[in-house]
Amino acid sequence: MISKENIESAKRVDFPDVLKKMGVELEVNGNGYQLVQHDSLKF
Repeated sequence: MISKENIESAKRVDFPDVLKKMGVELEVNGNGYQLVQHDSLKF
């Protein structure tokens, strides 16, 4: 079972910002993001 603390921590994570800091190039696509080099990953 996932602890409530882990769930709350995950809710606060800015996933696009984390990926950008890791060097992943993202672009805004409507209300979400996609990879700059390939559009197979959208969120």
